[in-house]
Amino acid sequence: MQGCREELDAQAVGNALYGMQGMSRYVPAVRYMLSALASKVQGCREELDAQAVDNALYGMQGMSSDVPEVREILSVLTSKVQGCREELDAQAVGNALYGMQGMSRDVPEVREMLSALASKVQGCRKELDAQAVDN
Repeated sequence: MQGCREELDAQAVGNALYGMQGMSRYVPAVRYMLSALASKVQGCREELDAQAVDNALYGMQGMSSDVPEVREILSVLTSKVQGCREELDAQAVGNALYGMQGMSRDVPEVREMLSALASKVQGCRKELDAQAVDN
């Protein structure tokens, strides 16, 4: 991945992380991929839309904030979520939070992401439905 000079667009960011759901954070190759993706995500000049945010964070399920590479990608994604001007609908918010289950609120990168998502929830014009709240 580091040899790839092409930038990732918003859809590729979302899809790449979405595809990592359920992978073990303890496998060295997964950790290496997360670190490489963090660099690529940081280099993405395109603003993430709601779907990309949804997919990226949903794909984080099974990851744990006790792993440095997970914290690294969370930090990079937080700035992208903050820069997202598109409204996140109830499903996107629910999926994003669902992907973060198992992460510790004691970790600064997790708190920063939760803060970024909270501002998106406040900006949501539609009420969160039962499914979104459940997630």
